[in-house]
Amino acid sequence: MYLSDENYLEHDITSAIAIVSIYDGNFLVAVKKHDIINMPVDDSKTLDFVFDDIIGSYRCKVFVWDGFSNMNPLSEYYEKGD
Repeated sequence: MYLSDENYLEHDITSAIAIVSIYDGNFLVAVKKHDIINMPVDDSKTLDFVFDDIIGSYRCKVFVWDGFSNMNPLSEYYEKGD
């Protein structure tokens, strides 16, 4: 899974986390994260999330937070799938 994230905030992002969670129905089956470092305003990054052991049709949610300690969202979450 490739995720393209863009910085629409009015300031540079010095540190953040992009998280993809995979669900089978309402059950969480996998989570992966990528650190985002030094992302200027209006910049974008493509992140590669690999889930080798996931086969079939699932639902995913993508979150971008300032970190795990505060978990302040830097964007709306995105959801795709069944």
